[in-house]
Amino acid sequence: MIRNPIRLGKGRGLLTLALLLATALVISACAGARAAPSGAVSTTAEMAKTAAAGEPSPNATAQPQAQNPNSRLDCTAIAKANQDFGTSLAQMVNLTPNTDYSAFTDPSSPVYLDFARLRGELNTLATLPDPTDPVELIFGKPSESITYFRQLVDIAESDVKAQGKPFKETNTSGQKVIGIDSPWLKEFSPFALAMDKACPGFTLPTDTPLSNQATNQVGQTAILGDLHVTLDKVATVPGELGNLPSPGNRFVFVSVTIENTGKTTLATNSVAQSYLKDAAGHQYYFEPNAIMLSATHPINGDVAPGTSTSGTIGYQLPTTAGDLIWIVEDNASHRAVFAVKVSDIVAVGTPISAPTDAAMRTSVAATSAALIEMSHSADATDAALTAKPGTPEPTETLQPTDTPEPTNTPSP
Repeated sequence: MIRNPIRLGKGRGLLTLALLLATALVISACAGARAAPSGAVSTTAEMAKTAAAGEPSPNATAQPQAQNPNSRLDCTAIAKANQDFGTSLAQMVNLTPNTDYSAFTDPSSPVYLDFARLRGELNTLATLPDPTDPVELIFGKPSESITYFRQLVDIAESDVKAQGKPFKETNTSGQKVIGIDSPWLKEFSPFALAMDKACPGFTLPTDTPLSNQATNQVGQTAILGDLHVTLDKVATVPGELGNLPSPGNRFVFVSVTIENTGKTTLATNSVAQSYLKDAAGHQYYFEPNAIMLSATHPINGDVAPGTSTSGTIGYQLPTTAGDLIWIVEDNASHRAVFAVKVSDIVAVGTPISAPTDAAMRTSVAATSAALIEMSHSADATDAALTAKPGTPEPTETLQPTDTPEPTNTPSP
């Protein structure tokens, strides 16, 4: 949760809070903040600080490791918990009063929600330390996000058990925690930033060699239970002002069509939580900033029996990633792997030239620095006013009204 370090006073608090929120969005766009570990968990924390300072973001070289040697944190367990909880989170926030809840209680279902496992994953993520750097604090604290998501899990479990009758979507404080318009994405972001800090250069271990995994190609359809998933196209998409990929990276969009051949309504979240993987084993997950690009076409959360839906999923990965595979899997152990060669990836939109890219980054970094300076200035002003309150203006003293003239009393 974004914390406002400035005391909210009359007239000034809302402006200051707006400045901080705008700063967080701008820095997040430049830093390429992720909702789940994208390949090597790179230096998002460093990017945030350098963006605020108006400096170019560094490119980190990731070194695979199973445990961070500089701490007692289990980086592998944390990365897997972040990945798995993110998959189920997309299912929980899409719950509605009219959702078909039967699939969420069936362990063989691709959208089964194991609430005991989810609480265990939150306990693992709770081992992440809170940041202390003022710029990093703009993105929030893992400890506060853990509290938020524990409430979300409790409410989601209540809805699933009650089959949405009655349907709950708010916590005890009245904050909405269920729904795509709830602050789930903002609350999820601190985990990636904390992982960058606590597990620098970490990437999940590589399992099976790349060439032995792919069983489908671009344009083909894979079967995941009752869901038939077609990988229609893979394309690069240029960034936009205020929403650029990290230096050396690019946005890659996967266009898919999902058909439900079963008899019950199914969620498409398992497809939305798919990931790309390169030959070195680096995994790249859904990129939150891609949602704000004009080329995005979000996939509907549910697909009814006998119908299909299409949309895009955006990722951010290095321009040098080479051949890729796109992996889709669900909670019922259904898995499909698509080979994506460099020659399969097409360019959409007008590429941004290097000079234009540099100018846009400079402009955004300068804006970020100016917004932060304005918030600090407002904080100092508020502090000064609190320490030395001004002399209150004297109140106006009402003068007595004129005494009415006596009226003549008629003689008897």
